[in-house]
Formats: sequence, C-alpha cells, structure tokens
Amino acid sequence: MLGSFTLANRFTGLFRNRFTTIGLGHLLYAAFNWVFDHVIYVYVVYTWGMLMGGGLMTLGSLVQCAVTLRIYEKMQIDWVGAGALHIWHAEQPATFSGRLFQRIRKKKRAVFVFLCIFSDPFITTAYFRQGRFDGLAGQDWRLFLYSILVSNGYWICVSALFGNGLSSLWQLYLQR
Repeated sequence: MLGSFTLANRFTGLFRNRFTTIGLGHLLYAAFNWVFDHVIYVYVVYTWGMLMGGGLMTLGSLVQCAVTLRIYEKMQIDWVGAGALHIWHAEQPATFSGRLFQRIRKKKRAVFVFLCIFSDPFITTAYFRQGRFDGLAGQDWRLFLYSILVSNGYWICVSALFGNGLSSLWQLYLQR
C-alpha cells in the first residue's frame, strides 16, 4: 500500500512539474510576445510604414525567434508542450481556437498557416519538430524561414490596419 502511494505521489509530482514548466514557459513567452506583437510591432509599422517598419520588425522577429529556438534546443525541455500537444489531439478542446485546430490538424499546410497566424515562427517550428531535441536540420530551418515570412506578412497587415484604425479613432475623438 505504501509503495503504490509513493509511486502515485511521484507520478503526480512529475505530472505537476511538467505542466508547471510548460505553463511558466508559455506565460513568460506569451507576455513578451504580447508586448512585441501588440505594442512594438504596431507602433513601428504605423510609424515607419509597412515596407520599412515591416522589414525591421520581420528582422527583429527572425532574430528573436531564432535565438529562442536555439535556446529551446539547448535546454532540451519541452516548455512549449509540442510533444504534449500531439497527445492532446485525442481530447475535445473547449476553446474556439482549440476546436478549429482540432478540425484542421490532419492537413499540415492548414496547421502551418493556423500556427503562423495564432502563434509565432518559433512555436510553429517547435510544433512540427514534435518535441524532438536532436539538432536543427535544414528542413527545420526552412520551415522556420517560411513561418517567418507567413507570420510577419500577416502581422504587418494586421499592424498597419490596427495602427491606422487607432489613429483614425484618435483623430475623430480630437475633432469632437
């Protein structure tokens, strides 16, 4: 009886540690990305334009995501949960984006576009590596570069619309 209790505690501890690692990793990474995407990206694209500002932010995104990918590979800790995400496929998600992802997951190109829009190139690359930590191959870097182009193309358009929309609303407010 005591042996099974110890085993259950050990399993619960490992399970909790894994989810704590994934949760903390996602929380910190999401906070950084929210500021990068919704504040800095919008400001730079609005201020410098879609071409110059978008190019600068694409370069910034490339550097930031490449460094994160290298650190992730060196740490060999699946704090993104890419391996766990493949196990999650069997469960029924509760959120809209989770249900949408569940429907398109069998079509790799659709998953690629979905992840490029709803996350970033690092997460997209980590997802397609399926939790592997065996070095970054040429195919991984190609996937990463394609996701840089798709993600940043999307964010340049969204940032330009959002920045111009905020500017227009501000101008309307000042005219009152």
